[in-house]
Order: sequence, then structure tokens, then C-alpha cells
Amino acid sequence: MLTLPSRNKGTPASSHAQPFWFQGGPRVFAALPLRMVRRKLGFLRSSGLGVELMLYDTNWICSYPVDKVSELAYLLWDAEIEVSAHGPIHDLNPGSLDAIVRDYTRHCYFKTLAICHALRAKTLVLHLGINPLLPDSALDKWLECSIRTWRPIVDLAEQLRLTIALENMFIPSPKHLIALKEGLRSDAIKYCFDIGHYNAYSKTPLSHWLNELGGDIVELHLNDNMGEEDEHLAIGKGTIDFKKFFRELSVRKMRPQLTIEMTSEKFDESLEFLVKNNLMAMFQDS
Repeated sequence: MLTLPSRNKGTPASSHAQPFWFQGGPRVFAALPLRMVRRKLGFLRSSGLGVELMLYDTNWICSYPVDKVSELAYLLWDAEIEVSAHGPIHDLNPGSLDAIVRDYTRHCYFKTLAICHALRAKTLVLHLGINPLLPDSALDKWLECSIRTWRPIVDLAEQLRLTIALENMFIPSPKHLIALKEGLRSDAIKYCFDIGHYNAYSKTPLSHWLNELGGDIVELHLNDNMGEEDEHLAIGKGTIDFKKFFRELSVRKMRPQLTIEMTSEKFDESLEFLVKNNLMAMFQDS
């Protein structure tokens, strides 16, 4: 596996001109599938964006080409682009009552951690895999099975100094995220709050989510929708009140990574919305 040299301490993360979100604001990333990263290197570099790699294909993950991953790691390092990752989500369930499903999920997550380590990713977003329609009486068994699956994954993440950010997918309240984090008792476990998922799937007040998850929110997924489904619209094209959302973050002095999560043709429009509405300025005094 390729070993990348360390950068000199005290040097900036990037030598090119810094855009508006570097002026005292949080880091901003763009979510991209692996196949698009090389084509978007120039855009990422000129925009001062990090990249969140969307590692969804479990077939590829389980037999990933080490040489190709090493090559991509060097390209991103050479372009001075920070890296995070979003792990596989389709049909995986760490808390399944079926041991075979749990074992396969754990296998996929282990492989994903290895890829993250090779790419020098600092954060890996993963889902709970829980069915939100299950009754509360099923929570204890789900939690027991989940902890059993997650424990060796978390142990490895700690060794790799990788943060796992649990994301709010489908769930109507933060209680499942909190229960799992408390059960795992690891500083490697944090949260990724997806405002689009909140808008589509939760009636719980936003203030409750932010108060309960608090400073353990290390990443936000930014996209918009009309409140009915997870549409991943450009920021400002749905019903989410982003001005209120950013004010809520600023009041709580939260400065998580901001990841623009949508198809790439919507990036410019979303960045323009952030600039036009001066949203990043809300972080200046936080």
C-alpha cells in the first residue's frame, strides 16, 4: 500500500487562494462517487472543497483494487484535498436479528475502514440500518445486536484514529443514535446530522435534535427537499429554512464539517446560495 509523506507542520492545508468558507468558517466538502473524483479534482481544488467519497458499492468494496485506491490517495494528497467517506448503506443492518446479515455487514464495514485508512479519510459516515417502524419494545434487542456488530469495528476505528459518524436515516428522533453511542462508549463514535433526512422523516423539533446530539455532531449533510421524501435538491430549492438552521448552529457554537450532498450539477447553485445569503458568516463569531 502506498505510504504518503507527511506535510510540513505549520503549512496551510492548501496553497491555492482560499474561498469564503475558509474565512473563519467550517470546512466544506462535496460528496462524489469514486468514478467522478478525477474529473472533479480541478473543481475541488479551485473551490477549496474537501471531498466525501461515496463508497456504496459493496461488491467493489469487498474486492477493492489496492493499486487504484493508492493512486487516488496520492492524487488527492498531491492536490491538497481533504477526504472523508460515506460507507455502504444498501441492505446492510448491523442490528439485524439474522447473524448472517450482521456478519456480512461487519465484513463490509471492515473493508470500508481499510479503504478509508488508505485514503487518509478522517471521518466515515455510516447508517444504523434500523427499521423505524419497529415498536419501542424491539429497541433492546436491536441495541444488543448492534453493539455486538459494532464493537470490533469501533475498536479498529480507534486504532486507525478514524471517526465514525452515525447518520440519522429514516429515524424520527435522535434516541436510536444516542442509545448506540452510549452503548459503545467510544470517542470514535460521533454523529452526522442530515438536514434533508430531518425534514423528510422527523416531526421532532430541530432544537431537540441539536440539543440532544450537541457537540458530538461532527458533520452535516446539506441538501434540500419538499418535506415528503429525500430528494437531494440544491440548497434553497425546497422547504428547509437554512437561515434558521445555520442560526441554530451558530448559537450553539457548532462548527462541524459541512458536506454538500447532491448530484454534482447542483454544487454551484448550492454554493451560490450559501454566498448570496451570507450563511457562512454566522460561524464567524461562534
